[in-house]
Amino acid sequence: MKKFRQKLEQGFTLMEAMIGILIVNIGVVSMLTGVVQAHNILRTTELKERAFEELRMELERWRGRIADGHILTRERNGDPQGKTVYLEGDNLSDNAIKAVITYDPIIKVPDGISVAKRYQLRVNIKWQDYTMIGKARDRQMSLSMVMLKFD
Repeated sequence: MKKFRQKLEQGFTLMEAMIGILIVNIGVVSMLTGVVQAHNILRTTELKERAFEELRMELERWRGRIADGHILTRERNGDPQGKTVYLEGDNLSDNAIKAVITYDPIIKVPDGISVAKRYQLRVNIKWQDYTMIGKARDRQMSLSMVMLKFD
């Protein structure tokens, strides 16, 4: 009889097994939630980097136009409508992320001392970030500089 009782006391009860499974499930859900959060943060960072690259290229394009001297008066007034670029995908893609690049009026900065002409350039980009489930967040970024042009 003593041996029979010792055999019954070995092992886990149903309640202990259920509590163990519950603790393991909580750990797994926490870990998966962390993975999803990390993925969303990395994706948002990737979109910001891509947007910055688009801004930098647009700013360089305007610097070249000003240095070349082929800029029209209407172009100096800025472009509030902007042009569409794709941070991810293209116009045929279902999951494309569109952004709009605009630029503010190009201002000639007065400077009585310098021989060079100074121009202030500012480009902006706006897009919607869908990394948060159920919400689209409006994002924007600007890049500005003052350019010297020597005659």
